[in-house]
Amino acid sequence: MNRFLLLLTIIVTSLNSCKKDSNPISNAPNDQTIELLPLKIGNNWTMQRTLYSPPGTFWRVDTMTFIVRSDTVLDNQTWYLTTEGALRNGTDGLYAYNLGPLLVFKYPSIPNDTFSIQGNTITVISTNEPKKVGPNLLLCYHYSESILSSNDILLQYYFAPGIGWVHLEEAVGGGTPTENCELTATYDLIDYHLK
Repeated sequence: MNRFLLLLTIIVTSLNSCKKDSNPISNAPNDQTIELLPLKIGNNWTMQRTLYSPPGTFWRVDTMTFIVRSDTVLDNQTWYLTTEGALRNGTDGLYAYNLGPLLVFKYPSIPNDTFSIQGNTITVISTNEPKKVGPNLLLCYHYSESILSSNDILLQYYFAPGIGWVHLEEAVGGGTPTENCELTATYDLIDYHLK
């Protein structure tokens, strides 16, 4: 019996060490000098988008590419024009330009920190949540946004600082991510190029 336990312990330890080596963590989200979303002209991220229609029922898969196209000056600050609008990194997070600067993701931050965007609440769930992207395991900031409407929408964003947006889940129906919500879309990073 003791030999069996010893052998089982050796096997489990070996498997765990192999697993760790095969999924190295390849970013350092607690290094606050790293931008949440690296904004340099030419940077791009290709996402696999999975759509569900009606909510909760698989419909189709396609890809979309998020590109930093150029820069411009707005309100005496440099902004980067992307396929998703004008963005910039500030000392307190990622901003979008919508009739003026709007903080969209606080960074750096701490878990349970909350902030509002145009009446919607965003909560920082984690600052070091592991997310698998290809063969790599990335530590991510996880943000949760509730959009109050007739079909309450819940968005779960994952950003790997120094790499950018790596995952998004969109659900409708209110509640928490595991209660009374049905998935409408997921976006998963499949390729990226940083300058």
